[in-house]
Amino acid sequence: MAKELDRFDKNLKKNLSLKAKLIAMIVGASILGVAVTGAMSLKVFGDGLLKNAESEISNTASGVHFILEDWVDNLYRYANMLSMEPSTKSFFTVPKEILPRIVPDIKFGDAPGIEKIEPKENKLDNFLANIAVRSGLDQLAFINNSGYVLGAYGMQSNQTINNPIITKALRGAPNYTFDSLGDIKYGIIAAIPVREGPNIIGVVVASYELADDGEDAYTTIVNENYGVECTVFKGKVRAAT
Repeated sequence: MAKELDRFDKNLKKNLSLKAKLIAMIVGASILGVAVTGAMSLKVFGDGLLKNAESEISNTASGVHFILEDWVDNLYRYANMLSMEPSTKSFFTVPKEILPRIVPDIKFGDAPGIEKIEPKENKLDNFLANIAVRSGLDQLAFINNSGYVLGAYGMQSNQTINNPIITKALRGAPNYTFDSLGDIKYGIIAAIPVREGPNIIGVVVASYELADDGEDAYTTIVNENYGVECTVFKGKVRAAT
């Protein structure tokens, strides 16, 4: 039989009934179980969230890299096609003063972006501008084996340039780089040698701009495809976001 409670007793724990002690133990165990379960659930959830975030970042990085590789492949394809086209090889071999006579007259149509083209005095500039805009290129140039720009879109023509990517292509090596050239603030620039038999007679340069904005900009494409903010840096300088 339980001892009668004495309100003057300083040791009340001993006066608790067995039922009260059991209830207290059950409540304590329940609280402890909830706390442990909650802690374990948070850890599992946190680990899962972290792994999911890591997976998404990895997939996004792979996708971004794929876009760049695809753009490089496109530049190589366009430049290769032009470098092997028999009708365009003559642009690299005739004297500069005769060049305007063999370049076809261009009448700009209604392709998207054509309205941005300003007709130039150099007919080859207009010829390349028409090809570049219709192909979605931001730069296209024909450069002879002396480094002289015969005609270009996105670059000043009738000048001699000295650039490592041009020099490398004139030595026979197709190559690309991330750099600035002409009107390209920071982009992917590809250079393909133009061959006439065993001789290299010039270089075709094709480029995409990375430091721009708008619907077709690289940063916009990454944002729309992967739902992330994208920033392009040229060294330590922000080129585009």
